[in-house]
Amino acid sequence: MQILLRAVITGFGLKLGADIYKLVTKTLGFTTDDDDDEGEKHEASQATSRRSDDEDDDASDDDEVAPE
Repeated sequence: MQILLRAVITGFGLKLGADIYKLVTKTLGFTTDDDDDEGEKHEASQATSRRSDDEDDDASDDDEVAPE
C-alpha cells in the first residue's frame, strides 16, 4: 500500500512539474515550433492522410477487369 501511495505522489509531482515547465516556457517566450503537443497533432494528421491514400489505391484496384 505504501508503494502505491508513493507512486501516486510521484506521478502527481511529475505532472505538476511538467505543467509548471510548460507555463514558464510560454511565459518567458522559450517556445519553439517543435512543441510536443503540436508534434503529436501533426503526426496524427500524417497518419490519417497516409491511411486515406492507401484506401484510394485499394479502390483503383477494384476497377481493373480480369482477362477472360
